[in-house]
Amino acid sequence: MELVASTDKEFVDLSGGHISLIAGRSAAGQLWPKFVQWLSARSK
Repeated sequence: MELVASTDKEFVDLSGGHISLIAGRSAAGQLWPKFVQWLSARSK
């Protein structure tokens, strides 16, 4: 996190491997709702 220059950042710790977080069966309930919420708050 300290290497990311932006001040608008958030650390989220989710279980699973990199493929399962994106396309696995739990991705729809873990990653994508969090991602949509984060992105929506920053979109106009």
